[in-house]
Amino acid sequence: MASNGHVRRLCRSITFLRGQFWLILRAVSSILYRGGRIHAASDPGAQALLVDGGAVAWIGTNDTADGLAARADRVIELDGALVAPGFVDAHFHALATGQALGAPDRLSAYRAALGQAAAQGIVAVHEFSNPATDTREGLSELMGVSVYEHFPQVLAYRGELLTSTAAGLELKEALPFLAGFSGARVDGSMSEGAAAMRQPYLNVAQVPGLTYDDQYGRLELTAEQIATHLAASQTAGLPGGLHVEGDRAMDEFLAGLSLAADMLGGAELGAKNLRSGQHRIEHALFVDAVAMATLLLYGVSLSIQPASTAASSNSGGAWAKGLGVARMANVGPIADVTGAGVRIALGSGSPGAPLDPWLAIRAAVEHPDESQRLSSLASFRAHTVGGWQIAGFADEGAGELAVGNPAHLAVWRAENYGVYDPTRPLWAGEPEDLPLLPDMTPGSAPPECLHTLRAGVPIHDTFS
Repeated sequence: MASNGHVRRLCRSITFLRGQFWLILRAVSSILYRGGRIHAASDPGAQALLVDGGAVAWIGTNDTADGLAARADRVIELDGALVAPGFVDAHFHALATGQALGAPDRLSAYRAALGQAAAQGIVAVHEFSNPATDTREGLSELMGVSVYEHFPQVLAYRGELLTSTAAGLELKEALPFLAGFSGARVDGSMSEGAAAMRQPYLNVAQVPGLTYDDQYGRLELTAEQIATHLAASQTAGLPGGLHVEGDRAMDEFLAGLSLAADMLGGAELGAKNLRSGQHRIEHALFVDAVAMATLLLYGVSLSIQPASTAASSNSGGAWAKGLGVARMANVGPIADVTGAGVRIALGSGSPGAPLDPWLAIRAAVEHPDESQRLSSLASFRAHTVGGWQIAGFADEGAGELAVGNPAHLAVWRAENYGVYDPTRPLWAGEPEDLPLLPDMTPGSAPPECLHTLRAGVPIHDTFS
């Protein structure tokens, strides 16, 4: 008999393939990209790539590509541009993003938001729908737009707190395309001075609407409610997750994890069950050593928005005024988290921050704490393959340009290419053993997206 983990992996594979099937049916049978740079770990020096039937069919040199050109249905001359895996935005709000773009109605908002994402080299988004921002019917409509039109794939999460296993099964039945139950808040927002903190805010008296009783922020959920949500998600066969911003909220989430393990078979068996569920946290601004160890024990992934954090945590911002210099130094320990082995994915939180994946990568490589800076390659992987991994789709090969993997890619024009590592004194230039990226050194010009391909179908195209 198949284990729960095998069943979950099968369901996620079916969900993944369902999202690709309609596009694959309409895909141009083959596209050859040549005369450029290919971001492929298996062949860092590659200059050309062939897509056939929605998958990567070949990667190699221009000499060989010339022999394939006559058989390809379309040939794209790259003129030195870079072909790289397409981005995955791991935290997205389609309706609000479209409304911010001026869309007059819901359907137009979905199309505007997804179209804007495609123009930024994004091939998939983790949509965070909740009752405060959109309806279940709206989420179904968004999925229809994604599946039947030329837009990025939507991995749908519904932010309804599960109070029982029956509630999880009902929601899964109502929205059978769901990738997970995630979106309910453990605490208030840091931007509003309401994230639950271990120590009081320094400027509590200056924040409109806050009283003395609010000086530590607000916990919205108890450990018991968190445990029930995660256990119900696990039993329903989908990842569960919650928004966690403050350090006290993280403590409450960790306590909820332990209780959930007890509900799912006790300490050892419960931990194993939770790991198979691939649950996640949104934001995760404060992750200390205890939190890292606990997240690893239970296999919890993090979806983080470094551009939003960077914009909100400058020295004159509300976060700094509320927390003070010492506590601000603990915000966003991205290098510690990845170094410990916790899986992460990057997103925008759009419209809370600009829909710009390179901005998120730049925020990660220019972290205000030098010890927490990532290389451009590590940040890029978190914004591509990481987005597929934390959604449970790593087995399909998405996020990596390799023969046989889904053809989710984007083409970029930049002034320079290389691999930037801010922990070293000099830009690494063009190492022969690493796949290239646009130059991410401070002050470099942002790259331009020329073309975005999802499962072999162009969803943004300046070449045609």
